[in-house]
Amino acid sequence: MSYRRIWLLVDSLNHAWIEPVVETRVGGGKSGGAQLTAFGERVLASYRGIEERMVAAARGTDFDWLVDALKPADETGR
Repeated sequence: MSYRRIWLLVDSLNHAWIEPVVETRVGGGKSGGAQLTAFGERVLASYRGIEERMVAAARGTDFDWLVDALKPADETGR
């Protein structure tokens, strides 16, 4: 994914919610960067909870193959 595409997605996320989910700092090297805000951490935690419940609900259904195709959490950075 290109750097520009990532920043467009971050901008979309920040405009989709009542508070920003990502803070950015202008600058190169060590002075610039991005990090989740406290609100962004809450959004991510909620999403992960929804994801876990969806995977659990899909077990034992016609979607077993889809759940089985997911990478283990340690391979996805979660």
